[in-house]
Amino acid sequence: MNRINIPPFYLLLSVIALFVLNYTFPLMVLFYPPFNYFGVVIVFSGLALVLWHADYFKRYETPIKPFEHSTHLIKEGMYKYSRNPIYLGMGVILFGGAMVLGSISPFVVVPVFIIIIEKAFIVKEEKFLENIFGHEYLDYKKSVRRWV
Repeated sequence: MNRINIPPFYLLLSVIALFVLNYTFPLMVLFYPPFNYFGVVIVFSGLALVLWHADYFKRYETPIKPFEHSTHLIKEGMYKYSRNPIYLGMGVILFGGAMVLGSISPFVVVPVFIIIIEKAFIVKEEKFLENIFGHEYLDYKKSVRRWV
C-alpha cells in the first residue's frame, strides 16, 4: 500500500477541504466567537482518541497500517465500544475543525470523510481481519458496533 492510500492522507485532504469550503462557499454561520472556539476542545479530544488508540498497536507490536498482517486483535480502551476508534477520532477532529471555522459548509466534509473511510478501508479491513482471526473477530464484530 502506498503512502497516499492511508487514512491520514484522507484526513489531511479533508482538513484542506474544510478550509476551502469555508473560505470559498461560506454558507450560513452556525458558530460565532467565542462559541466556535469550543471546536478546539473537540479537535484535541479527537486527536487524543487517535493517539491513545494508536498506542495500542505499538504496545501489542501489531501493524497500524491497514491491510498489513495483524498479530493481535485489540479489544481494550474504546475498542470495547467501537471497532474503529481511530477513524472515529479522525471524524471528531474534522467536526471540531468545522466548528472552529463556524460556517455550515465545512460540515459537509465530515459525512463524506466517514463514507470514504468506510468504503475504502473499514469494509475491506473487516474481511481482512475475519480471514486472520476467524471466529474471534466474528464474535467481536457481533458484540461491538462499527462506529459507536
